[in-house]
Amino acid sequence: MLLEHYRIPTSPFVIVPRSGEAVDYAALEDQLPYPLFAKPIAASTSNGISPLNKILRKEDLQEVVEDLRAEFKDQEILLEKFLDGREFTVAVLGSGDRARVLGVSEVTWYNPEGRKSDDLSVDFATSFSKAGRGVGHDMGHVHADPADPLVKEIAEIGLSAYQALGCKDGGRVDIRMDGAVPCVIEVCLLLGDTKACSLICHR
Repeated sequence: MLLEHYRIPTSPFVIVPRSGEAVDYAALEDQLPYPLFAKPIAASTSNGISPLNKILRKEDLQEVVEDLRAEFKDQEILLEKFLDGREFTVAVLGSGDRARVLGVSEVTWYNPEGRKSDDLSVDFATSFSKAGRGVGHDMGHVHADPADPLVKEIAEIGLSAYQALGCKDGGRVDIRMDGAVPCVIEVCLLLGDTKACSLICHR
């Protein structure tokens, strides 16, 4: 909501209340285009994320969301349009006007033979893929060319999101493409953040 105020692109979303509060699923079904993506609003390192979080049909919406509400009783559930484009991570160091982008990396997926794959069985990060235990394809990161116009745009959006949210010291901004539009999907602080730390170590 805050990013929308600053005209920073995000995926269209709705917030589902936490466990114990009523949910009007009939009203939810038509608010966003399918496929959808559901995740706990404050879980880290893809905790609670599995292939089931990508919702392809209206018939599956309630079951997926209720399973998440049962597992993460103290959290609201973020329900958003699934973005199927390329994914990037922007590493940022500093605070306020002194914050700067250290680098941008692109998320890649590799099959068991180690070759980059365009035929993905899972096209988003799960808790298993982040731990190197993905089924079929594991995720990795490659440093993006800072001279690429798209990478420059992504870096600017990542820095703007970081500053708009008042982040301090360091962290990362995850961005996914929605067609030609880079959309912010997550902002995380630096502590325990291997993706951001990797970019910092290469500076």
